[in-house]
Amino acid sequence: MMRKHAVVSGVLLCAGLGLWAGCPPVESLDGGAFVGPLGADGGVDLAGSGSVDLAALDLATPDLAMPDLAPPNDPHDPTSCTGPALVFSSKFPMGANNVVLATYTMKYEQRSCTTFTGCGSWGPASPSWGPSGSGKLYLKVTGAGIIPAVVDNRAGSAYGTPLYNLGMDCGQKGSAWDCSNYCDTEIAEGANCLRFEGRDKFSGVMLPVSGEVLGSCARFYGTVKGVTTAGSYKEYRGGFVVRY
Repeated sequence: MMRKHAVVSGVLLCAGLGLWAGCPPVESLDGGAFVGPLGADGGVDLAGSGSVDLAALDLATPDLAMPDLAPPNDPHDPTSCTGPALVFSSKFPMGANNVVLATYTMKYEQRSCTTFTGCGSWGPASPSWGPSGSGKLYLKVTGAGIIPAVVDNRAGSAYGTPLYNLGMDCGQKGSAWDCSNYCDTEIAEGANCLRFEGRDKFSGVMLPVSGEVLGSCARFYGTVKGVTTAGSYKEYRGGFVVRY
């Protein structure tokens, strides 16, 4: 019975024909065995002038699996937080009347607009007045049920009022939670609201905030238009995404 010959890179390898003396068996690509001349380093000489270690050849099937795609962290992007609504009571220890769901830091942006040409791209912004922009997202028990409350880190009271009562209480409006303007109550300032384009705590535009609280994440966001002068104005927005 004739024996098959294996050809690699156009070179005939010995398959029991005695073309090269002392050819050791080498595992073929299809699981059989073929033999060939030895190079200087003991590998199989496939081109007559060097050696190739077949064990080093990467013959594995490429991994075509898609990488895990992390959700975006833009609070103004609805895809940054999706899923079923959170069952608020599941986060409470028995008998507790408040719980910190997550800590947050607001991100602020602005863009230039005109009445006639629309708006440009968003860039970073800084408030002209207001709280720190970072704090804690609470869940708290009220007479009507459990609600979220956004409480800035600067909140505080000289009268011993609990912190979770010194921020923004949010009321359900459809599927979202409306928290009104971003404000808190502070020992030094009293009622203190976030503002853009202001000169002091009594001037400028305030930022309204609303959001969703879902099973594994929450996002809060808001946009406000500044004062129009000669057909030009700025828009401001802020918000945060938290995961738990």
